[in-house]
Amino acid sequence: MLRDRPDGGGDVWLFGYGSLIWNPMVRFTARRVATVPGYHRRFCVWTHLYRGTRAVPGLVLGLVPSGICRGVAFRIPAADAQAELELVWQRELITAAYRPVWLRTVTAGGRGWAIGFVSNPGFVHYAGLLPEDRVVEIVAKARGYSGACAAYLADTAAHLARLGILEPALRRVRDRVAQLVESKAKNDL
Repeated sequence: MLRDRPDGGGDVWLFGYGSLIWNPMVRFTARRVATVPGYHRRFCVWTHLYRGTRAVPGLVLGLVPSGICRGVAFRIPAADAQAELELVWQRELITAAYRPVWLRTVTAGGRGWAIGFVSNPGFVHYAGLLPEDRVVEIVAKARGYSGACAAYLADTAAHLARLGILEPALRRVRDRVAQLVESKAKNDL
């Protein structure tokens, strides 16, 4: 990735659109709200580990073509880029669910490039375009090694809101999941 940089060198930017926003796992020197044209976030990757199990798989976000995606770009100093990105690779590329790519970004600082992780539609855990009702059902009940899938959604939506990124579709799914989880808890009493 670093050899094939489109920007010629220097510090490296990493784009987060899901859990990387609130848990980047890298040391960074700057953080900016960033827009990536040509992609949007969607619950489209099955997870059997972090937010689900083999018996009850969860869904996590992926970047898929079309639209725009607003998230966060993190600046990683050039001297630290190799080591810091190895940590991200171990986390995000544990399977072939994502492909690392250079994404064109737009921030308050101007245009640039950032590494991002795009969903791999050829991978067995790619869920594709699921109806919202199905996404809500899955996210509401899945739980894995890192906790509830609903908590992953709530954390992502909350951090986006704090950054002034209002995404109505994601908030609607969050609200529907919260209602379903609350209803199930009441019924289990």
